[in-house]
Amino acid sequence: MKVILLLLAVTIYIGTAQVYAQGSDEKVSLRVSEEKSVGGDDFKIKFLSVLEDSRCPEGTNCIWAGNAKVELEIDAGANGMQKFELNSDGDPREIVFAGRTVTIVDLTPRPAENVRIDKNAYVVTLNVARTADPVDPAPNKCLEKP
Repeated sequence: MKVILLLLAVTIYIGTAQVYAQGSDEKVSLRVSEEKSVGGDDFKIKFLSVLEDSRCPEGTNCIWAGNAKVELEIDAGANGMQKFELNSDGDPREIVFAGRTVTIVDLTPRPAENVRIDKNAYVVTLNVARTADPVDPAPNKCLEKP
């Protein structure tokens, strides 16, 4: 009976630890060409550029909200470096890489009617959350028998 209670307590503790690790989100804001470390370990995000910004200008009425597409470079140390594109209104809005989910939250400044935005004036805000698996989950692959 003591063994069963001990196993139950360990199972509950491990499950709670995983939920806590998954729930540790961090918001990060980056200017164009800026790089920041996230989560206190070897995970760096660099905001490379705004590839497109067709969002509806403030003060106007649009049929479509539009989209902003940003390019990021993520350096995850031993897990490698990779470039990603994220969209403000469309897919993909988030990516999973090296045990993290990175989601675009905001891109400022917003377009305004008859105002041109300097490409270096943009600031992207991202949410970075730990995933359950510390290694980038590969697409599901069936293992074939030799």
